[in-house]
Amino acid sequence: MNAKAAADAVRRAAEAHATAGALWPDALQHTVRQLIDRLAASRSLPATGLDYPYNSTATSLIASIDLTSWGVASIGDLHQLLLEAEPTRHADGTVTASRTSVGRRGELGSWYTPPELAAATVSLSLGLQLAQMPPGPESIWHINTIDPACGAGVFLLAAARYLSQELVCRLSVRPEEQVRMFQAALPQVIEDCVFGADIDPVAVDLSRAALWLEIGGTRPFSWLDRNITVGSVLEGPHAGPPAWRERQEAARANQPSNTPRPNQPGSN
Repeated sequence: MNAKAAADAVRRAAEAHATAGALWPDALQHTVRQLIDRLAASRSLPATGLDYPYNSTATSLIASIDLTSWGVASIGDLHQLLLEAEPTRHADGTVTASRTSVGRRGELGSWYTPPELAAATVSLSLGLQLAQMPPGPESIWHINTIDPACGAGVFLLAAARYLSQELVCRLSVRPEEQVRMFQAALPQVIEDCVFGADIDPVAVDLSRAALWLEIGGTRPFSWLDRNITVGSVLEGPHAGPPAWRERQEAARANQPSNTPRPNQPGSN
């Protein structure tokens, strides 16, 4: 199935959810959650536990898409296209959607960043920050990075990879151990150092999925519920992900927010 056919199948799946009674924003979220579940299944990962109503038509349409070469960014691209669609409910109760303009995509500011640009931006910004800190591996755990409009999690994923790789380099790990150490560091770095928020609930689902898939589903999908949340960090001192706020408060008090991490990920 080519990209155009896949996009058409996803649009029709969202229409099926809307025809069954879901409001269009909810229909988009149901469809994206089904895609995330299918993507996890295609990688033989555990079920995500994401909640959405069963719809036989939508399920058949999603099942017809070959997700072998897909990632969360691919789902994010389709989500952006769906945000540009305007639904119409017909006299017989069916809903169809057609692309008219930027639609809700403009309202939500949903313009996702290419991964290559995100990686370069993260390398520059975090590199400058780390250059001002002590050179040891313990400095990594003091990084507190947040994307206030996390979209499909592209910046969060880039930050997690960069910090994990930097940690491995600072540990002076033997070349043959670097991949294992990187994989061991990644979940710890994500949990302690990476946070995000977005006003679009679908974007939050996508960001959580991107990081969960990156660690191979070795933690429950709900693992980052306190790190990546719906909302805006600009709404006041009590806004933003709970885990991020706790890190901010701990930093102001100049004390660790939890038990200090070992310098060597995966060590006993």
